[in-house]
Amino acid sequence: MGMVGEESNDNASTVPKTSELNGQPKGRDVTDNLSQAAVSSRLTLTTRKQFVCMADSVILILPFENIAEIAMLQENRIRRIEKQRWLKWREKAIPLYQLSELLARAYLSTSTSPAAKRRLSSILVYGWGDRTLAVELKIERLIAKLELTIQPFETAIARPHYLYGCTISKAGKPIPVIDGAAFLNSVLDDDALATAAATPAQRTISEKTARPPTLLVVDDSITVRLALYLTLQQAGYKVLQARDGWHAIEQLQRHTNIQSIVCDLEMPNMSGFEFLMYCRQSSDLAKIPVVILSIRNDEQHQKRAASLGAKAYLLKKPDLEKELLATLQALAMANPSES
Repeated sequence: MGMVGEESNDNASTVPKTSELNGQPKGRDVTDNLSQAAVSSRLTLTTRKQFVCMADSVILILPFENIAEIAMLQENRIRRIEKQRWLKWREKAIPLYQLSELLARAYLSTSTSPAAKRRLSSILVYGWGDRTLAVELKIERLIAKLELTIQPFETAIARPHYLYGCTISKAGKPIPVIDGAAFLNSVLDDDALATAAATPAQRTISEKTARPPTLLVVDDSITVRLALYLTLQQAGYKVLQARDGWHAIEQLQRHTNIQSIVCDLEMPNMSGFEFLMYCRQSSDLAKIPVVILSIRNDEQHQKRAASLGAKAYLLKKPDLEKELLATLQALAMANPSES
C-alpha cells in the first residue's frame, strides 16, 4: 500500500478484502433477557470518511484525513534507541509503536489466531495536531462498509471512552470496536507512557499473591461479559467467562483454580438461582464465593439469593465498577485460604 488520501473513502468497493463481520448478534450467546431495550439499542456508525480494519483482533476506526501513509514494514527504516523504536519517514524520525503492545497497555489485548500471528506487519503513519507517529499492526482484513452496526456496552458498566462497543463475528466471538484517534491520544499521553502506579485493587492483589486471582464471570449478555472482563483484568484479575449456568459449570469443571464467581440472575438454560442451587450440592463449589449482579432491586430476590449461598447481591448501575471491586476485595480478605 502506498499513500492514502481522503479520496479513498469515496470508493469503498476498491478495498481489496471485505470483512464478513455482520455486527448482528445471534443466538443465546448474545441474548440479553434483562433488558430488551439494550438488545435493540445497537448503534450504526457511519464510516464513509473513516479507515476501518480488523487488526490484532480488534476493529480499529481512524479518520482518513489523519493517515499519511500505510505501507508494509521495512526493517531498514527502523532504528531502536534504548527502549523506543523510531521510523525513518520523510527525512525525519518519528516514534514507532506496536498496536498489540498498546492494546495490552490498555488491557484490551485478546487472543490472536495462529494465522493472524503469521501475517506480515504493516506500518500506519498517523498525525494529529503537531504530533506524527507510526503504528505497527497486523491487518487481518479491511472493512469496506459505509456503515458498521455494533452493540454498545450497557450503561451500567464503566468502559473506556474510546470503546464504541463490540461487534460479533460469525463464530460468536465479541470483537472490540475502537475509536482509534481517541485510543492513541489516550494511551500515548505523556503520563500514560510512564509506568502507571498500581491501582489500590492491583496493590492488594500483588501483596496477597504473585499469581493473579482467577474469577469467573457468568452473564448471557456478551457486552456485559466483555465490559466486566476489561474492568476486572485491569484490576489485576485473571478472568474466565461463561454465557449461562451450564456453561459456568463446565468452566468450573475445567478450571479448578477459580476463586470467585460474578453471576447474573436471569439467563437462559440455567438461571443464577439454579446455578446457586447446583453449587450448594457440591462441598467444593459451595466454598467459592458468588457475587450476584442483577437489575432486580427488590428484597425478595436478594433474600432468595442469600438463602442459596450468594455472598453479595449488587445492582447493575453506573457506579458498579467500584462497588464490585470493593466487594471482591472484601471477600478475598474474608476467605484468605481460597485466594
